[in-house]
Amino acid sequence: MTTDYATIYNHQIETNPGYTHAEHSPGFKAVLAYTSMIADLDGKSLDVGCGVGFVVELLNTYPYRFEAHGVDVSQTAVSHASQRVNEDRIKLSQNDSLPYQTDEFDFVTCFDVLEHLDTNEVEQFCSELRRVTRPGGLIMCSVALREASSLDLFGNNVHRTVRPFDWWADQLLPDKAHWTKDPMQAIFWHHVPVNA
Repeated sequence: MTTDYATIYNHQIETNPGYTHAEHSPGFKAVLAYTSMIADLDGKSLDVGCGVGFVVELLNTYPYRFEAHGVDVSQTAVSHASQRVNEDRIKLSQNDSLPYQTDEFDFVTCFDVLEHLDTNEVEQFCSELRRVTRPGGLIMCSVALREASSLDLFGNNVHRTVRPFDWWADQLLPDKAHWTKDPMQAIFWHHVPVNA
């Protein structure tokens, strides 16, 4: 049985005000925390699971040097994000493949999304992140390592895959990683190899 993520996250965004405030956005906070590293990059970026578009909006501003794009499974999120940034920069994802070309992006972010997937879908999703990132590009992901404090409309914890740091490292193949205790979260960086 396939999980109906679109219905879950339409409902979450419509009923949880935290999703519409930048100060509650793990991605927004992560980009600000690593500005010195990210500001040295440029090109075309993609925020996967962009929610209402805080990261896309931020990466389109100084000191960042990106043509920033976003994608989300929630039509509610996409509608909000499209009001925040240029509408043609935001797409709705309707299946398990990202609606982009192979090697299209220089910098791909995925903040606090992977733990919301069913465990059996994580590997394929990580492959999709690598597929849309050009050789030599960078993927930056954050993952919560704990259960969430909220349930979805079906009564399930919104963090569907709660695994330890090492399990996530095996999925994301990071060159570098950082783990924090409060909140229990990990940030991973993976440079996509340049093919010989």
